[in-house]
Amino acid sequence: MTKRGFYARGLRRGAAFLVVAGAGLTQLPQARADTLPVVAVNREIGLSVTGTYRGTASNSSSYASLRPAGGGETSYYSDGSGRTRWSGWTPGFQADAQSMFDAFGIRNLYAAASFNLTDGNSDYRETYAGSSTYGRSIYRERGSANRSGINVTGELGKGFLLADNRLLITPTVQGGYFAGGVESLTFSGKGYVGLALHVDYAITDRLVIRARGGWAQVLQAEDTGASRPQWRGDIGLDYRLTQHLHLTGGVRYTYMQSTPALARMSQARVVSLAVTGPQIFDSSYHVRSWDNQVQLHLGMAYQF
Repeated sequence: MTKRGFYARGLRRGAAFLVVAGAGLTQLPQARADTLPVVAVNREIGLSVTGTYRGTASNSSSYASLRPAGGGETSYYSDGSGRTRWSGWTPGFQADAQSMFDAFGIRNLYAAASFNLTDGNSDYRETYAGSSTYGRSIYRERGSANRSGINVTGELGKGFLLADNRLLITPTVQGGYFAGGVESLTFSGKGYVGLALHVDYAITDRLVIRARGGWAQVLQAEDTGASRPQWRGDIGLDYRLTQHLHLTGGVRYTYMQSTPALARMSQARVVSLAVTGPQIFDSSYHVRSWDNQVQLHLGMAYQF
């Protein structure tokens, strides 16, 4: 797929997301006309440009050996360790839709959805050092490759007004899906569920400072079948330019341990070789990896 086709597909997905999510949220019961600033910022449809720095790292080690089933010296072994590092800034965009409304006798119910796409080149470094029955080996490589990703999140919660209605605290439940990799928007897709807490404070009637902290448990971890946690923190500003048009911006930090701290796969089985006879094959593999992301965003939002 060409770059033009890639971005066109991403923009179509973002536009479709805004149409569907915005149409759904705007059909919810609306707040009163004299909307409080901290409530108004939670009744917006927005589009932002983003810049994301992503640093990922993985350390691994492996061992394998063959030895006669009846006892004796090892006939073959290999032992090695490797390191992989990715880092770089990638551009992208984010589409958001959120609503705060009154329904069923409950005030300030909250619903939100967001779509995030990143695409750009990242630098990588790979090193491997190992030894075996046949000698030692060292491998190093540096380069750059395209990495893409998507993240879709939905939230439901309820807001609580404090401090003379200038402070709004909104706990939510969240769920979503993310995917991506080298030259792919769909590689290694995973779902996640968790909790989040939003805090909005009106500095003035036009300017609101916004913060969010969230935890989610990521499902369908590769190879191990285990889940692992993801942590995210956001802080930003929302400035009302006109009655309906807002300027938005902020920064987000996300941390995820990409695999369990120590994943083990080991086996011992008897294999038959024509020359040497029955042999016992042992192998093990250990890996530890993590992912850090910092994302900056700046955009416009329409308050409905």
